[in-house]
Amino acid sequence: MNKFLTMLLALFIIIIISGTGCIDNNSALNQLNPSESPAVSKESMLPTDTFKINNVVTDDSEEVKSVKLKITIGEKSAIAVLDDSETARDFMSLLPLTLTMTDYNGIEKVADMPRKLNLDDAPTSFDPRVGDVCTYAPWGNFVVFYKAFGNTNGLVPLAHIESGLDYFAEQSGEFEITIDIED
Repeated sequence: MNKFLTMLLALFIIIIISGTGCIDNNSALNQLNPSESPAVSKESMLPTDTFKINNVVTDDSEEVKSVKLKITIGEKSAIAVLDDSETARDFMSLLPLTLTMTDYNGIEKVADMPRKLNLDDAPTSFDPRVGDVCTYAPWGNFVVFYKAFGNTNGLVPLAHIESGLDYFAEQSGEFEITIDIED
């Protein structure tokens, strides 16, 4: 009996040390290049139990379907619908937010965010449509697709622009946007 318990304890220690059983292989964090820094900061691990949105309290068990974002570009505004995900909720905790955007490959506008977002339960890849708003987990940046693009590892959806996408496409060089919850 002692020999059995000793072997069981040794196996348990090996499992703990090697980390098997402790890694979620479906997590977006595990799909990133190991040379890159972790995509989740301590600050991004904010409690997400309750948010007050447009005077409506929601919790994790409720959908966040009706949360709309107003993205101001100069004198114009685009409207986006926030996704119902942990990553989108974490993004919402940063609002209001002002970002400096630039063009990337004639397909998307990108900006650095103040911190990387919580990627709990995030997909490992995403196939963006025109108008999708995402974060690219390895870099932790904010992305707006104004042209079609293919499935990309590390891309996590945040929202979809319903109107005003053309305001992004017509911008050249650096430009500022402000994102907030629409009243």
